[in-house]
Amino acid sequence: MTALPVEAVVLDTDADAQRRHQGDVHVHGGTVALGMAQQHQGDVHVHGGTVTFGEPPPWREYSGATPDAPGHDLAPDPLAARTAADLMELLREFRIWCGEPSYRQMSARCEGAYSPSSFCMAINKQTLPTQQMLIALVIVCSGKEAAIRPWLTAWRRIKLHSRRQRAV
Repeated sequence: MTALPVEAVVLDTDADAQRRHQGDVHVHGGTVALGMAQQHQGDVHVHGGTVTFGEPPPWREYSGATPDAPGHDLAPDPLAARTAADLMELLREFRIWCGEPSYRQMSARCEGAYSPSSFCMAINKQTLPTQQMLIALVIVCSGKEAAIRPWLTAWRRIKLHSRRQRAV
């Protein structure tokens, strides 16, 4: 049995009621027990410190990129970019591959650190964004910090190459 210390909001979809649970959530096989009194069998969704049972609530938007079917990797490869314009086109394709979140959704996913118009301007230009903006774009589209590394590598390679070209 696994115990997860969380504060959970348990949504009862049948009664449309909301209950709060503080304490351990115990998982054993397909059964979830809240404390010792209540049990639930079926889908369990964990998002941050919130656990929901049954269908995911409609207000919970999916914020991560799902991998393609085996043998079909359609995710744009940033390491294929040779110019700033190439990288920006791949970044626009990456946003589409990740489900094409709206700029408002992207802003909400970074808790307003960047405005929708900032994301729109950054992704639609031909020049490289700042490193911080690139990181934000990749995370808010993919939902995964692991996706950052190849994008940063490509960004650095292009940025360093253009700097060397100017020095010559």
